Amino acid sequence: MKKIKYLLTITVLLTAACASPEIKGKTYALIYGVSGYSRYGTDLRLNASDLKACRYDAESFAAALKVLYGPSAEIYLRTEPIDGMSGTEKQPSKQQILSDFEMIRSAAGSEDRFIFFYAGHGMAMKASEVDAKDQGEYGETAATHIQREYLCPAIDRTLPSGDISLKNVLFSDRELREELISLSCKRKFVFLDSCHSAGMITAYPDVNASILHAFSHSAMSVALKAYFSENKSEKEAHKNTWILAAAGENGNSYESTTIGHGFFTYSLLKGFGEADSNRDKFVSWSELTAYAAEYSRRMLKEVDSSGNSRQFGDMLVSCGSGSEDVLFAPAVQLDKSIY
Repeated sequence: MKKIKYLLTITVLLTAACASPEIKGKTYALIYGVSGYSRYGTDLRLNASDLKACRYDAESFAAALKVLYGPSAEIYLRTEPIDGMSGTEKQPSKQQILSDFEMIRSAAGSEDRFIFFYAGHGMAMKASEVDAKDQGEYGETAATHIQREYLCPAIDRTLPSGDISLKNVLFSDRELREELISLSCKRKFVFLDSCHSAGMITAYPDVNASILHAFSHSAMSVALKAYFSENKSEKEAHKNTWILAAAGENGNSYESTTIGHGFFTYSLLKGFGEADSNRDKFVSWSELTAYAAEYSRRMLKEVDSSGNSRQFGDMLVSCGSGSEDVLFAPAVQLDKSIY
């Protein structure tokens, strides 16, 4: 679950592609922010408190992408405020997410760029609690020991009461992986500002020995290594996917009422203008991840009223089978009104 004040950030960079000298192709983006969770307790019997910042995280992230990529970018924003639907945007339900991915599959080409952003609750649950027919990554049934991580979208208000279930509401790591695999885009970027979000990383490309060593000191290392599949077709499908996750598989991401955002999202918004460390007027993926990790840590120190030094967990940046960087966006200093 997301919580106020502190942040555990883990960033994972997955790529086998080289950076281009310029940003090409069209940008498509799906942006989701869920702040209202009262129906989770009523309809699903799950304890999920309202989140003040997630709707604003999504709105600001969408506005930032419009500035970065210009009016030609197709950006789809779905938000759920605390008091219910805003009335202007489609609801960020699981059904809407699946429909949105279908739309992107039909529209985006092999030279285009895809961005997925989610801010809201994340949960780790035994798969059999959600879907008794769910299959594990290696063929075992969910009735045994499989734990999955889930994004927690809004509950679709058009669902009949008898169809409101965990299976029809929660969006699993497996489902996210399958939707990403289905896209032909040359670049696929994923931002997850939710608890347990590193657990959403499943079946990505091969990792080299140095990366596995980097994970070895982390309590998350075993879980993360287990998610890297040896399936060659999945490696090929994921070689152009980059992911930033705000928390470890068993960790929490945090928001602040003072800044009105999650620490992770706020760091990204700042990084779009300030992460260009080599001053080439572009923000690369490695520059963005490094900036977000450092800026998050500095913010956390500022809000630590006790004055004590705290350990907020591993701040990891890792890559897949290749080690080269990729450009994310032009470096643009965002107007303060955006965030």
